[in-house]
Amino acid sequence: MLTLDDPRWFALRTSRTSRPEQFLSLLVELRNNPAPDGRAFDSLAQHLWPQFDVEETTLAALPHLVVALERIPAGQRAETLEQIGTIAGLISEADWLSAPDDVRLAYDRAVKDALALALESLREVQDADGLLWVFAAVAALKGCSALCNTLLGLSRQIGECPECGEEIDLQDVCRHW
Repeated sequence: MLTLDDPRWFALRTSRTSRPEQFLSLLVELRNNPAPDGRAFDSLAQHLWPQFDVEETTLAALPHLVVALERIPAGQRAETLEQIGTIAGLISEADWLSAPDDVRLAYDRAVKDALALALESLREVQDADGLLWVFAAVAALKGCSALCNTLLGLSRQIGECPECGEEIDLQDVCRHW
């Protein structure tokens, strides 16, 4: 895992809207104080995966996000896991994305660690939305980004009929299955 003071951060490709000094200070803040509600991750989102666009810095940052996740109690990880799962899903779809070998290895190790933390969280999450977010994260961390997207769509509870375009309540549809 790249340390937060490693100068190679500045050589990695980043989003057009971000610079390493912006997100590195946020990663330091996250390391010092992981928030169970995911607010620290929200702040990082605009720099590391703006508008669902991932770059080499996103790949290098994920191990730091997982280290922060480890410090959040299992029953409070759902929202943060949803974001980590989203990142993993986006990265798995970005076949053009390259990074130095050590960064890729640290990322792969972090994905395995995040999966173990997600599975541990399944026992502790109490509400339906949280459970759905953890399931979505598990799907993404196992390489099934399409399933992750489907589950996250269910959590947003509004869908669109593919035939007529009318909005439908997805949870209502599931109750009648």
